[in-house]
Amino acid sequence: MHRKRLAWLGTLLVAEVGVWLAWLQVADHLPQWSQWLAFAGVALGFLLGFPLSEDEDGHTTRLYKVRLHGKKNALIGNSSSANVQNTGSGNVNIHNGLDPAQLISLNDHLDEEVALQVQVYVDRRMEAFNSDLRRYTGEAHDTALELGRSLMSDFVSKLASDAPQNIQSLRRADMQGALLAAQKGAAIGDNGDLSEVLVTMLIEKSATEARSLKGIVLNEAIDAAAKLTIEQIDLLTAALILRRTIFSEILDVDTLFRVLAGHLPDIRNCPDSATLPHLSYVGVATIDPTRDISPHSGIHADIADILAERYDGILTNGFTREEFGNKTRNPFQSWEATFELMKYQRSIEVISAKDDGTDVYRMRVASSDDLESRFYFGDDIGMDPDDNPYWPMKQGFQDLLRSCRMSSKTVLRKIRATDPELQLKLGRLEQCNIAALNLTPVGVALAQANWHRLDPASALPLDHYFK
Repeated sequence: MHRKRLAWLGTLLVAEVGVWLAWLQVADHLPQWSQWLAFAGVALGFLLGFPLSEDEDGHTTRLYKVRLHGKKNALIGNSSSANVQNTGSGNVNIHNGLDPAQLISLNDHLDEEVALQVQVYVDRRMEAFNSDLRRYTGEAHDTALELGRSLMSDFVSKLASDAPQNIQSLRRADMQGALLAAQKGAAIGDNGDLSEVLVTMLIEKSATEARSLKGIVLNEAIDAAAKLTIEQIDLLTAALILRRTIFSEILDVDTLFRVLAGHLPDIRNCPDSATLPHLSYVGVATIDPTRDISPHSGIHADIADILAERYDGILTNGFTREEFGNKTRNPFQSWEATFELMKYQRSIEVISAKDDGTDVYRMRVASSDDLESRFYFGDDIGMDPDDNPYWPMKQGFQDLLRSCRMSSKTVLRKIRATDPELQLKLGRLEQCNIAALNLTPVGVALAQANWHRLDPASALPLDHYFK
C-alpha cells in the first residue's frame, strides 16, 4: 500500500513540474493566477485517484470510488473481520440485483447499515455468478443472468422479511456455494415454480448449521432440483404426503379423505416410464422392489395398502373388548382397568356392533406410528426400550391397531363411495407408480420445499422429517 501511495505522490510531482515548465512558455501572455489554477486542477485530478486502501485480493480502493453513504466493502454484521468476500473486480454497481420495491422491503425489515451491506453483498454475488456464466454467450448468457438475478433478489428479499435473524448466514462459504448452485439451477431450469422451490430451500438452509445432516441434505437437494422437471418434483411431494406424513389431528374417515384430496398435487400428465429410474439416479428416491410397477389405470391395491398402513387408527375394522385384552399389556394395572379408564377418557369409542350385540371399538388415534401424540409411553425418560416399563403397552397398542386395519379392497370401496376427487387424484398418482417410490432424505427436502410452494399454510416444517 505504501508503494502505491509513493508512486502516486511521485507521479503528481512530475505532473506539477511539467505544468510549471509549460506555463513558463506562456507566462508573458497569462495572468499570474492562471499558474495556480493549473496547479490546482492537476492536484485535484490526482487527489481523486489517491489509493485509500487495498483488500485481500489486491484490489485498490481509490478516493473517487468512495460512496458518501457507506463503504463498498461493507460488513454483514458488526464484526470488523466479517468483510464480504470480494469475488469480482471491485467495480460494482450498487442496487444492481434489487428492484426499488425490494430495496424498500430491505429497509423495512433491517436497519439502514445492514440493509446497505446486503445490497453490496447482492452485487458481489452477482459478479461471481456472472463470472461463472462466461461459458454462455449471446441470448443464453443474458437469459441465464436475468434468471439468476431474479432468484438472488427474491431470496434476499424473502430472507429479510421472513428470517432477518439469519442474515449472518450470508457470510458462510457453504451458504454462498448453495446460493451459486441455486442460481445455476434457476438459470438451467428456466421455471418460476422451480425458482420458488430453490428460494424456499435457501431460506431453510440459512437457519441450518453448515455441516449438520440437514445442511448437507439441503445442499444435495438444491443440486438435484435442476435435474428434475416440476412435474417430477410434484410427484415427490405426493409421495411425501402419502408415505412420510401423518395428519395426527384427523380422527375420522371423511376428514382424512377430504384433507388428502386438498393437499395432494394434481398431476394431470404423469411423467414417462423413465421417471422412477431417473429419480433413483438423481438420488431423491429408491424403487420399492415389492411393489407392482406394471402399467395400469385407476386406483390399484398398492396405494390403498399404503393408506391403510399409514392410517390404521382411522381405516380400521375395530376390535372387541376381548381382543383388546388379548393384544395389550400394561405392567401397572390389569387390561380390564386399562380398557375402562380409556373408555372414561374417551380414548376408545364404539363404532359399531356385531350381530350378537357385541360392541366394536376403535382407538381415537390416526395411526399406530403416531401413538405418542395421544398417549404417554415414557419416551422422555431416556431409557432403552427393553428397560422402559411403558414399552410393552406401546407395542400392545400397535399390534392391536395393525391387526384390525381395513383391507385394501375395503379402503378402495370407501374412497369410491366417499370422495370422487380423491379417487381421481389417487388414480393419476397410481399411473405414476407412486406406491413404489421411497423418498431419500434429499427427496424429502425437495418435496417439502415444493409442498411449501403449493400450500404454505399446510406444509409441515422440514424439521418434522429430520427428528
